Amino acid sequence: LGNVAALALSGFLLGRRTKWFFFFALFVLAANILLTFTDQFGFFDLTTLVLDLVLFAILISIRKQYLSVP
Repeated sequence: LGNVAALALSGFLLGRRTKWFFFFALFVLAANILLTFTDQFGFFDLTTLVLDLVLFAILISIRKQYLSVP
């Protein structure tokens, strides 16, 4: 439930276009990617990993929108 709350909060805060919220979202995704490997790896873990990597790549690709804001 904590992971769901952190991801939901990240998605909500990204709408404010602040660089600190951008870094928070990157941190949550990076932590989620790392924690995926700490348990037995199965189909749901692979699905989660792929989704997290796609979201991470999207955030990296739009980073200029968040980092250019004062």
